[in-house]
Amino acid sequence: GAVGRAEMHAVAERLRRRIAELDVPVSTPDGNLTVSGLTISVGGAAHPVDGASLDQVLKVADASLYAAKRSGRNLVRIAGPVQIPAPRSAADSAPNRAS
Repeated sequence: GAVGRAEMHAVAERLRRRIAELDVPVSTPDGNLTVSGLTISVGGAAHPVDGASLDQVLKVADASLYAAKRSGRNLVRIAGPVQIPAPRSAADSAPNRAS
């Protein structure tokens, strides 16, 4: 529900901020250097409100991640309630024939 989404968003924001604060030492053939200014985009979704199966929830989370990237990157986007269509059956996929 809404509380779970708020908690998920809060955890993802803390993670995003902590990564932005990191200074990562890296050894290279040319010497040591420090990488800073790292950013992440985070997308999240919850079971069962965003999908009944793992595959559905992952698709919603992936869409949320790409929404964060399209919105400027270094953002958190948690899915809202959405409808994921059920997989189509073979009968649904067959071409319609006029009688």
